[in-house]
Amino acid sequence: MATVSALASAALHAGWNLAVKRREERDLALWGQFSAAALLCAPLVALSGVATASLPQVLTSTAAHVAYVSSLRNAYDHGEFSFSYPVARGTGALVAALLGAFVLHDRLSALSWAGVITAVAGLAGVALSSDRRRLRTKGRLGHDLSWSLVTGGLIGVYTVIDASGARVAGAWKYGTTLFVCQGLALLTIGLVSEKTAAFRSSLRAGWAGHLAAGTALVGAYLLVLVAVEKAPVGYVAVLRESSVVMGAAAGWMVLGEKSGAERIVASAVILVGLALLVTGAG
Repeated sequence: MATVSALASAALHAGWNLAVKRREERDLALWGQFSAAALLCAPLVALSGVATASLPQVLTSTAAHVAYVSSLRNAYDHGEFSFSYPVARGTGALVAALLGAFVLHDRLSALSWAGVITAVAGLAGVALSSDRRRLRTKGRLGHDLSWSLVTGGLIGVYTVIDASGARVAGAWKYGTTLFVCQGLALLTIGLVSEKTAAFRSSLRAGWAGHLAAGTALVGAYLLVLVAVEKAPVGYVAVLRESSVVMGAAAGWMVLGEKSGAERIVASAVILVGLALLVTGAG
């Protein structure tokens, strides 16, 4: 059951990201699905209560998620899905592990550090799979790689914040409260932005799509909670990050992106590194 839940969570996460990538107006898609997630979680918060003990983390993480949504949109605007998704997710996991060691005092063993090095090698493999001419713009990193790395950094930051908040208030109460807060924040941004008319139209005409993506967003989180009740956290974490391989495969087979096979192999190396990282930390 835990294995199925963790893999289903990975598939849902890769799935809603793929749905965003396939949209032309990706900011509207992201605002809409996070708003839908808030709507879905509001009754759960009413039942379980607000995570008042972790409100500082909720508010800080909400701000980080707002920045993350903007960065993710830019990453998908400039980069292929089989490139941006594995780089962002892999970088996020690494940043979270390193920040956790320094901020939350999580222990990293020699095996964990070997995992870090392996995962970095996998990330380099994904990066090098891209046309080198697109990785450099006047001697600088191209937008595809730079925005993916920024997105990964933000994932790492909010992951550590969320870990701290969940340890105080509990994962369920914290997670549902966070979904409501970040959804309300992004809904507000969408309604006051220069794309207000387009966003309102998207909410009316595309509500079913937003609701489906929001359900996948919330479902991916809740399935992880189900999995960790039945299996060790490290086991679940590794299976959950199998989404990097799923993302690379989806970009290749669904979107027809080039270098897909090479990126699947590199993403598998990232997953091996994360497995070593989690095993060593356990």
